[in-house]
Amino acid sequence: MVLVGGIVIIVGFFIFMKLFGLVEKSTKVINLAKSAVKIVRDAHLDDYQKEIAMQKHAKELLSLFFLITIGGIMALAIPFSLIWLMELAKLLTVTEVIETTLSFQFIAIAFIISIGYFWLMQKKQPNKYVNQYSITEKILHKLAFKSWSSQVSISNIESHLYKKKIIDLEIKKPVFITALPRAGTTLLLELCIKTKEFGSHTYRDMPFLLTPLFWNRFSKLFKRSLAPQERAHGDGMMINIDSPEAFEEIIWKGFWPSRYKEDRIIPWSEPNYPDFEKFLHDHISKIIFLRGNNVSSQIRYISKNNLNIARIRYLKHVFPDSIIVVPFRAPLQHSSSLLRQHRNFLKIHREDSFASKYMKDIGHYDFGNNLRPVDFDNWISSAQGLDPNTLLFWLQYWISTYRYLLKNALGQITFFSYDSFYNDPRNGLEQFGKLVELKNIETFIENADLIIAPKQYSEDNTGLPSEIVNEAMTLYIDLQKKGIPLIKI
Repeated sequence: MVLVGGIVIIVGFFIFMKLFGLVEKSTKVINLAKSAVKIVRDAHLDDYQKEIAMQKHAKELLSLFFLITIGGIMALAIPFSLIWLMELAKLLTVTEVIETTLSFQFIAIAFIISIGYFWLMQKKQPNKYVNQYSITEKILHKLAFKSWSSQVSISNIESHLYKKKIIDLEIKKPVFITALPRAGTTLLLELCIKTKEFGSHTYRDMPFLLTPLFWNRFSKLFKRSLAPQERAHGDGMMINIDSPEAFEEIIWKGFWPSRYKEDRIIPWSEPNYPDFEKFLHDHISKIIFLRGNNVSSQIRYISKNNLNIARIRYLKHVFPDSIIVVPFRAPLQHSSSLLRQHRNFLKIHREDSFASKYMKDIGHYDFGNNLRPVDFDNWISSAQGLDPNTLLFWLQYWISTYRYLLKNALGQITFFSYDSFYNDPRNGLEQFGKLVELKNIETFIENADLIIAPKQYSEDNTGLPSEIVNEAMTLYIDLQKKGIPLIKI
């Protein structure tokens, strides 16, 4: 019976370790520790990016250590409680069981069993990283993106079934943050989401984005929040299933396929497309309903979508009271960051063909094999022969973008100087909070200590025509003169 008691302790410990998920939590600790070391050693990340990433890692590790400690104590305490009950029944004594479990023979056997158990559990753990997709995810993605027409029809059914819940939801003063990539849009979005005053698309909405209410009811059965992982950009920004992202481009792409050419994207004007506009209104109402926990008055819709720069006037046509913010950075720094990310995604797309397909399907044409710049004022035609692997290409893209917006978006947008923002974060947060009409600006300003300058690149102007550099700097100075950190048109 003494041996049985020892087995009860060991087997019971392993059973409760499984029930409490201690192996999985321990694996997360190891993965987080490895990720933290990688972040600290990454020369491409600036101090701000490292600080944000390490803060998230620290919170996650502290939580895991607490859960592992409590779980470990309970995993031992419960089996020992059974031994105590067996002692009350005079079947054995706790002292005898402890002596047996501490013997060399028993420890050796238990050690071997433990090693085998942990090895089997580790083999079962999927090797997750931000650029890897499971077979199930790939199947669901292919199913979702091969059934556009069916999803639109199902979405209309969804709208009808949930009509009473979404019909009275007011899309009041939605916020659209848009710019060329690498302008600070993700940070601004996350700071806004942090206030709990806004709702946006998240990774949880994928891949059946057109039917978010149906998919939410179904996917909550198996989709669970995981530890934040660094996104594919390699910039220290951490994401998980509940992180906001610009997935609404799927809707634009589906309704406006003619705008998406093989090598470019054609800017929108102000067409009248009632079916699309109704679908978009219904869809945003669903997102407000989901993210607001069914309390519509507490949140507004917010979007961070780079390609919205191609349809400013149309957005204002559809949402007249919308607030559209366009961040910008110094042209050479911004262009250098764009070039680096383009090369980064070329590598990712070479190594993972599904990653390329995934980003193409969701309408992310910013970089890599899927690159399709917005053809502002037909600049791509005049720049034929330019190589996207050169700084000149991205500098011309920068010039064309902000020159076009200055000329064509008068009175419809607010430019936001990201350089001025990180140089004076308290003032920047205050002004941004006022701009998007936050209810609690004082709390928003408390994020000032987290705002640090983005990575600075050594500006190599070799090979850049002086007239192009001068044009870019003149445009940048012109923007800066409009006000710091906010430049209103």
